[in-house]
Amino acid sequence: MVAASGAVATCTDEIDAVIADVARSPLSFREPGSVLAGIRPADLLAQVVAAMLDRTHLRPGDITRVLVGGGPAYADIARLACEIAGVKVRVEAPDTTRGSLQAVIHEGVRAAGPRDVVLVLGVTGEGGVDAAARSTRRGVKAELVAATWSMEPEILDAYARRSRQRARDVALAGEFANEIVPAVKWDETCQVVTADETVLRPSVPSDGAPLFYDPEFAEKYPSIGWHLNSGNVSQPASGAAAAILVRAGESARLGLRPRARILGIAENPHRAGSPNCGPVEAARSLLIQSGLQADDLDHYEVAESYAPIPVLWRREFNADPERFNPRGGSIGLGHVGPADGLRSLATALSALELTGGRLGILASEGFGSAGDAMIIERIPRLTSIV
Repeated sequence: MVAASGAVATCTDEIDAVIADVARSPLSFREPGSVLAGIRPADLLAQVVAAMLDRTHLRPGDITRVLVGGGPAYADIARLACEIAGVKVRVEAPDTTRGSLQAVIHEGVRAAGPRDVVLVLGVTGEGGVDAAARSTRRGVKAELVAATWSMEPEILDAYARRSRQRARDVALAGEFANEIVPAVKWDETCQVVTADETVLRPSVPSDGAPLFYDPEFAEKYPSIGWHLNSGNVSQPASGAAAAILVRAGESARLGLRPRARILGIAENPHRAGSPNCGPVEAARSLLIQSGLQADDLDHYEVAESYAPIPVLWRREFNADPERFNPRGGSIGLGHVGPADGLRSLATALSALELTGGRLGILASEGFGSAGDAMIIERIPRLTSIV
């Protein structure tokens, strides 16, 4: 078992927040000629923001804080998106190396005043700005997880195939529609993109060559099997996502019909040389603090950048496979850089709404042994939060 650690905040002390709305764009391949090619990241993000403002009946002037994931490299894209959507608030780009976008959500909730309306943004960048999502250091960490917990390549490959098949099945059933804001693309004609292009590729060919082999780490950790290849890791995708967070009292004052409460967030900081897996540590800390058992949850949404992470998470918590990433994760849908945490939130919440589930957990990875976890509670549409 992995030892529990990490700083935890729960809704009974720091967190008194609800998710007014969360949505994402369709996802496309990061390739020339893809369905989103030709749409600037800022325009794509602005379309998501405008749609959420319309759905919540909020005005651009109601937004009091804006945070963007991925750090300062994404601030200019977020500023332009806000300008297009009419949101005139300074964009904050906190350093999220200690965790993922859930860490940005935590920071936004913790720092928000009782009357704040917080817009959290995530978007893939232009050029090579998203390269860190597939860094060798993170890949080697995932290889260490696979070696430490004796994961054979067949296990990782089978997990990846299932993720892709699940995403494809959900897409064919039209069940991603309630989390997607259609993207409008103008070239010679007006094209409206309503579905993910990324699920059209049910398998990713691989020659079995290791992606993250590093001679220095191979000498230091001779037990590493170097099992990660292009077939069992997430592939880069393009997309954008956003969420609107408010305090419960402010939600009532604004007449919002929030979709979920944030019951708790745990952040597991990176510790050099730690053998632990951040998403597992953070989730265990949060479950202990909340008094919940893993089986009390209706949905598990766990980071899938690399297959060893969700495989370990499911083992450690004996999670029901039918509730575990049931729509596929980043392996099945593609990894959308700093937007991946919000994409996961949109997927988890829409799944809870479609199935009638109440509680869901999201667990994400960060640098090294860092990770974070968040528990959300779906709010039935006819139920007041006050």
